[in-house]
Amino acid sequence: MSSLLTNQPHKLIPQEHTILIIEDNPADLGLIAEYLVKCGFGIMVAQDGESAIEQLRDEQPDLILLNVIMPGIDGFETCRRLKANESTQAIPVIFMTTQAAVEDKVKGFEVGAVDYITKPIQPAEVLARVTIHLQIGRLTHKLQDQNKRLQSIAREFVEANDALSKRAIQLDISNKVAQQMTSILDLDKLLAAVVALIQQEFGYYFVGIWVLTEQKSSPPQNPADYGKFYYIGDIVVLHAQAASPEVTLPVQKTISLETSEDIIAWVCKTGKPYLAEDVKSDPKYVAWSELPDSCSAFAIPLGVGKRIVGVLDIKSNLKDSFDPDDRVVLQTLASQISVAIRNAQLYESEQRRRYLLERLDKTKSDFIKVTSHELRTPLTVVKGYTQVLNVLPAIKDDPNASELLHGVINGVDRLYEVVNTMLDVVKIDTHVLEMHRKPTTLANIIGKVKRRIKEDAKERQLTLNISELEGLPILQADADLLFKVFYHLILNAVKYTPDGGTITVTGQTVQRSTGNSAIKVTISDTGIGIDPAHHQQIFEKFYQTGKVELHSSSLSKFKGGGPGLGLAIVRGIVLAHGGEVWVESEGHNEQTCPGSHFHVILPLHQEIELGENLPK
Repeated sequence: MSSLLTNQPHKLIPQEHTILIIEDNPADLGLIAEYLVKCGFGIMVAQDGESAIEQLRDEQPDLILLNVIMPGIDGFETCRRLKANESTQAIPVIFMTTQAAVEDKVKGFEVGAVDYITKPIQPAEVLARVTIHLQIGRLTHKLQDQNKRLQSIAREFVEANDALSKRAIQLDISNKVAQQMTSILDLDKLLAAVVALIQQEFGYYFVGIWVLTEQKSSPPQNPADYGKFYYIGDIVVLHAQAASPEVTLPVQKTISLETSEDIIAWVCKTGKPYLAEDVKSDPKYVAWSELPDSCSAFAIPLGVGKRIVGVLDIKSNLKDSFDPDDRVVLQTLASQISVAIRNAQLYESEQRRRYLLERLDKTKSDFIKVTSHELRTPLTVVKGYTQVLNVLPAIKDDPNASELLHGVINGVDRLYEVVNTMLDVVKIDTHVLEMHRKPTTLANIIGKVKRRIKEDAKERQLTLNISELEGLPILQADADLLFKVFYHLILNAVKYTPDGGTITVTGQTVQRSTGNSAIKVTISDTGIGIDPAHHQQIFEKFYQTGKVELHSSSLSKFKGGGPGLGLAIVRGIVLAHGGEVWVESEGHNEQTCPGSHFHVILPLHQEIELGENLPK
């Protein structure tokens, strides 16, 4: 008995199964029940068909052993009723009978039995047939479950495929809109292209984009209103439109948000999309004479964050034309259009700002140019007279007068230098910097700079070391302009190095990325350093890292800022020579003094045309 239950491909566990025995013969009933209980099965018993059917309403077994000949309804009728009942029709039924005729067996199979057991009862045969049919039932249930799962997977696959197809369409249209966004920055052209694309791809009756104008409103001021949508403007204008070929588009349309309550105004005010499945019965829909066949409409707010900038307006000549998937796609497109509008508006704003800045910069350059020329003429006269006064005996013999005159001469020289610096900046800005390239050496140029600022460095107790310049090759360059480059760089080091510090100038021959030879000069100091955030800005005109109130007319005062033109001139002249200039510094610290290193690379031979590389 045990081998029958265990030596199976899929082990049957009797304790997990219940068998209903319907038998009116007490001897057969006892024999079968006792044997199956010993095998571990759960047992239910009934002595006629009616009581069995009644019992099955409360509890259902895994298999039924049914006697054919019984009082009341016989086994065939009992089986017929069980198979007619949805709750019991799947339970396998095995007939037990003394009738072994073929027609009786056929009749049993016709009413729904799965097998026959011929009396007298042989317990081992009963166990074998019960076990087989329980296993068949278990496998059948398993196959049914797998079939259901397969059907479910198939449905999910079809749904996923449909979703992927719609998603592919959405991505394709979104990609086309994105291409328009990246290739067109003009707002009018952009919106015209977008509405034409949507109308063409979806085949809608009408597609329009409304844009808010007349900026008067402002974001919410009450904290309770934070997070709510708000609109900018009180008039919305139909900025772009596209429609079916038979439609005559309106020339211009505007809607006042203060007086109108139609769909477009409602969307602007609420920041929510609006769907009109049947426009003829929708109270907010306002009919257009140009669009007589409109049947349904969908309006979507165009917003950046909580700020409404317009409305995407779509109309169809079919009722209920916008299913949930369509609405998702259109709302995704609306988000892209919102960004495109904002980008185009920012671009237009930036263009206006750039134009104004260019005008301002030109005005400033013109002012500097005119002022410099106007100052230079009287300064030349004053300088000439002071030189004459300086040699007069009456001045030379009077210490007080001589000291006062020297103060005037120094002030005039300083002012003369500032004026010349301003003129240099104007020449660089206007690309009229005159260069006269001749063979020259950096040792000679930097030597002149050292002699020029020698007294200033001595007054501040600064050490100026110049090395490795004598052996450098000859340059084809403008010596006067390069003098200004290294004069401003070394003077800058003097200004931002504390008293007692050191300034070092070194040079070497290098190979540029172009393969041409060049000279690299490095001016290093033990000064207060420069914040890395300012490494680019210090070469811009009028840029100063220190406080404006520390501005000083002195050439060498510690941290005494000048007009902020020296490094701009350096950059302009170096670039005009086809070179490079940059600064390296760990940062700004007046206690540890990390220092700075200014690097200048100058080509040995002319690599560009004059003015070609001047800064814009």
